[in-house]
Amino acid sequence: MNVDYHFYKTDFLKGKKPKISEEVFSYYASKADQYIRSQTNRKYKEVSDEQDVNAVKNCICDIAETLYDTEQAELEDNHIESEKVGEYSVKYAKEDLQKKCSKSSKDKLLFWLSYTGLLYRGR
Repeated sequence: MNVDYHFYKTDFLKGKKPKISEEVFSYYASKADQYIRSQTNRKYKEVSDEQDVNAVKNCICDIAETLYDTEQAELEDNHIESEKVGEYSVKYAKEDLQKKCSKSSKDKLLFWLSYTGLLYRGR
């Protein structure tokens, strides 16, 4: 589903300051679109109801912001979070960021699309 920067700024943010610049928005929107496509088994392409179309577009914008925030945090904070000496073990902050991103994306998917029927996996 095509979501442009104008929709992101006016319909999704409704006057809030954008986190994602226009130059890179399409990249993150495309990644969010792919995530939603995989979670809905491509059913969202069949949506025709205007309310459901807007829910999908808002979901793309919301997940795009999560992906953007995660990538920015990874660039800024790529350090060892904990280290154990006996039976050597290292945990990087990046691992937790990816888990948080995944959970946040799933939560946003449920928030925006739970009532649309797009997440239904039955026949």
